[in-house]
Amino acid sequence: MPKLVDQNAPLITYGNITDAVVTQIREMILTNELQPGQWIRQSDIAGQLGVSIMPVREALRQLQAEGLVVAYPRRGSMVAELSLSAFLELDRISEELEMLACNWVATDFSRIPLDKMRQTLDELEEAERRHDITRRLQLVRKFRHIIYESAEKPILVSVHSNLHNLATPYQRLFSSVDEITPRRVEVYRKVYQACADQDLDALLRAMRELYALAREAIISQLPDNS
Repeated sequence: MPKLVDQNAPLITYGNITDAVVTQIREMILTNELQPGQWIRQSDIAGQLGVSIMPVREALRQLQAEGLVVAYPRRGSMVAELSLSAFLELDRISEELEMLACNWVATDFSRIPLDKMRQTLDELEEAERRHDITRRLQLVRKFRHIIYESAEKPILVSVHSNLHNLATPYQRLFSSVDEITPRRVEVYRKVYQACADQDLDALLRAMRELYALAREAIISQLPDNS
């Protein structure tokens, strides 16, 4: 089993223990330390984090509710596996939610912090040049979160955060396709430019283009195990 956390990291000894364990295990999943389809051994997690089995068990129940973990009676818990059917459902919901966010933010484009968006885009392009998948995923989340936050709809932001967590393993597949890097960068530039120009139609087209590009790349790598 791969190392779950940095051996030099501090043990969880403060605050709400279960919440801290949830955060830690979720991060392991999102960073691919715990991979899709991998069994999660509660005793190993508890030992790594310096906690008892109970908060680990409670954390896994919460992560199951989020869709990141699947529980099997008398067998244990597993990181949710990737599947074509799950991806297509998630992709459709995420795309339509993104369109809603764009329409809401377009009611006042001036709420978008363009300097922050431009800086994030520059950092994203640098991560693409270095083929740094982990950094790219962080920056994509930051870039798109700017739009959601600027819509000033807190429920939307909360829903998007959970959907993004579910989508991260699939986005990792998208990020691994190096040959489409120039196209990815080009589309993100279009998103930024549409926001700068305060052009809703251009923003919606760019977002649709981004989803189409990702969908094609991801589906080609998924088994049809629906």
